[in-house]
Amino acid sequence: TMSVLNVTVERGENFPKLDMWDETDPFVTLGISGSSRKFRSATKNNAGENPIWRETFHFSAVSDEDSLYLSAYDEDTITNHDFIGSC
Repeated sequence: TMSVLNVTVERGENFPKLDMWDETDPFVTLGISGSSRKFRSATKNNAGENPIWRETFHFSAVSDEDSLYLSAYDEDTITNHDFIGSC
């Protein structure tokens, strides 16, 4: 059965400080297994270790067998974004 999945990214907790000179600028990416459709949250500049997003994303044509994947990164403007974690 295919359906719509609505995902709200509320907040992050205990994010590490990965940059030496400033606070963490985190963002989250979301995806569904078997789908090329991906979403990215807004970057929360200087959010520190407990960022708040409160953003909702909508995935269509999701089956019961699909899995949701989330990854968090610290945005960097000059170098590659730093990986924080995933689930």
